[in-house]
Amino acid sequence: LHAGVTVPSDGVLIPALLPVFAPLLFVKSLRSLAVTNILADLLILGGLTFVAVAATTELCQKGPATIEPLVDTDHALLFIGTACFTFEGGALVVPIAASIDPGQKQHFLRIFRDAMIVTVALFTGFGALGYVSFGEDVLMPVTLSVKLDAGTDALLRIGYSVAVVFTYPLQMMPIVQMLEGWCSASTSSLARMPPLVQRFATRLLLLAFTCGAAVLGAEQFDHFISLVGAVCAVPLAFVLPGLIFINLSRELGVQTPRTLWFARVCVSIGVAASLSSGVTSLLSWVQEGAKH
Repeated sequence: LHAGVTVPSDGVLIPALLPVFAPLLFVKSLRSLAVTNILADLLILGGLTFVAVAATTELCQKGPATIEPLVDTDHALLFIGTACFTFEGGALVVPIAASIDPGQKQHFLRIFRDAMIVTVALFTGFGALGYVSFGEDVLMPVTLSVKLDAGTDALLRIGYSVAVVFTYPLQMMPIVQMLEGWCSASTSSLARMPPLVQRFATRLLLLAFTCGAAVLGAEQFDHFISLVGAVCAVPLAFVLPGLIFINLSRELGVQTPRTLWFARVCVSIGVAASLSSGVTSLLSWVQEGAKH
């Protein structure tokens, strides 16, 4: 019950949104998503600004929250998985670069660099501000920690939810392209289907899978995010780039002992971080579930 309104459970609400996500997932080109992506960015920026103002107000009125201990060794590995979840957008770099007009591609690296600087500053500053303002009582996601009036709180969370809906097809585009390529090259029954039916089947299966994952992880959202960050984002940020670099540099004949050593170190760090934080997230998830 929220503000006098009965809200359906996650197991009912998430599948009910499938008709909203399905049409967006069948968009063919990233360029077709330009309007929805810009709108989503504006909603996220507005939500971040609102939360930052609320956190700053909380900090000015009540002072810094008490944080004990300053370093929580029990949840350090859980934090690694959550922090590495920020690498989730790495898989979108190549599709976005490929969709840019050839005449504009020379500007991509500069824009990418500036965007990364701003993103790192936002993540660092926003996380520090929220934790200092709300302390250990900060909720996941942080929009739940903002408690003003019912109407304002609902508007903030609805705006963020709409932004997630609009960015869903962009996030799914790389895996959709990989799945469709695999299905076309495989000898399975999907490969023998007409291209249109094959496209519908793979995208609907992916939609059903993400829906099931959302229902499963909704109750323990922080542990779910940490597990996804450990298992998916860490390899995406450390392991796969290192392996790709090793193979490409060897084929192109530009590999040196120094670059090979550096790439292997990155891969080793990624594997160790993924295994340790992934196991910790899973065990912590099971323990929290047993308490409830």
